Amino acid sequence: MTASTTSSPAPAAAAGPRAPTRRNAELALLLFAMGVVTVYAAAVEYGVNHHLGRFWLLPLLLTLVFLAMHLAVRFLAPYADPAIVPAVALLNGLGVVFLRRIDLDPKMPDLDYHPNLVDFGGIAFKQLIWTVAAVIVATVALVVVRDHCTLSRYAYTLGFTGLVLLMISVLLLKTLIDGHWSHVRVRFVGCYTNVLVLVF
Repeated sequence: MTASTTSSPAPAAAAGPRAPTRRNAELALLLFAMGVVTVYAAAVEYGVNHHLGRFWLLPLLLTLVFLAMHLAVRFLAPYADPAIVPAVALLNGLGVVFLRRIDLDPKMPDLDYHPNLVDFGGIAFKQLIWTVAAVIVATVALVVVRDHCTLSRYAYTLGFTGLVLLMISVLLLKTLIDGHWSHVRVRFVGCYTNVLVLVF
């Protein structure tokens, strides 16, 4: 009578090395992007006023805002693409500094938007406020939606909502074209439309 041999359980497979999060690469790219924005701000300030003045103020505030965004991504979405935040920071920063160039133009006729050309006045600082609001909304979205794959359950709902908002923005553009705040509302609805269609 032969004794049955029992095979010993195979050892558990060793856990593979943890995938790198590349958050440090994101930080390096972000600092590089803010460096480009700072150089552009210095060029704008010197080209208009023939002195540098406080050209560093807007780039510094933008750097603090996007460093906060970087920290949120580092802890809430550590495996996100490291190029997204730096790319957004670069494009947004160049846009804010370009608006600063418009604020500094003495030929601008709209004095309501350029009160004495102070650092915290004009459309550049208002755009900075919108940037802060966008970072707050993005952080809240990362907290609420921990796994972006769950959004696929609502793909068609989000896509349909985006199309409806797109039609609403077109109607607003046709009927509310008078006045500055109308354009702001149209752009605000358009931003939500882009996000929803992108998720779809």
